[in-house]
Amino acid sequence: MTRSSIGLALLMLIPAFSAAAQPRQPRPRTPDSTVETPPASTAETSTPSTAESTPVTTTSDVNPYAAGIAPAPAPVSGRASRLHVHDVGVGYRGTFASSQNGTRALLHGPSIAYSYYVGRRWGFMLHGEASFPIVGHAGGTGGQYDSVLTTDYDQGRYSFDGSFMIARRMNLSDALVFTAGVGLHFQSFALKSVTRLPVEAITGGVAGFGKLDVLLSDSFSLGVSLSSGADFLDFVQHTNRVTLVVPFSATVGIGLRY
Repeated sequence: MTRSSIGLALLMLIPAFSAAAQPRQPRPRTPDSTVETPPASTAETSTPSTAESTPVTTTSDVNPYAAGIAPAPAPVSGRASRLHVHDVGVGYRGTFASSQNGTRALLHGPSIAYSYYVGRRWGFMLHGEASFPIVGHAGGTGGQYDSVLTTDYDQGRYSFDGSFMIARRMNLSDALVFTAGVGLHFQSFALKSVTRLPVEAITGGVAGFGKLDVLLSDSFSLGVSLSSGADFLDFVQHTNRVTLVVPFSATVGIGLRY
């Protein structure tokens, strides 16, 4: 081998030794084929958000009459409910009357009464009474009269009156209630006879009323009432007009309230 051949061979070996002398880079590790990472899009679609999975219902979407859904309770008001009271009773009634010529008369007899109250502590009240005079007393310029009216006025004896009042109920105790009222009063009374002059009048004025109730239960009561009035108006054109009529009565009755 010649000297030139040996030099050529050495030149060819230098690159091989240089490559072997460089440090060896670690080979990147391949992930295990059994472990798979799902793509981001798959993870997002497999776990929907709570807002999307739970529908939002409003009050208008809920049917209050659907099974299992009770309607919302009505708001409770602190105001007491309106009270209705009906009373029916029997009693005794008298009517005092004076006329323009100075005659004064007193008629009295049994009566039937009805009253109605509606309201709370303050309310509106009606009171009506029908009486049937059986005894009469009169005196004045025409002389004296004291008799049983059933004999002299056998054609008819009656008196009707009504009161329209503002009333106030007061609880005196758990079992006692007092009611007082004041308002307008109207009355009509008549005595009819074949042998005597008729007596009749239609009058109006003011009325007063008071009633004490004993509560027997949640619905029923026993009451005692007093009523009176003063009528200054005579609505009939008489020759001897009535100038003042004062009715007064006392009744006992049963009341129904709800």
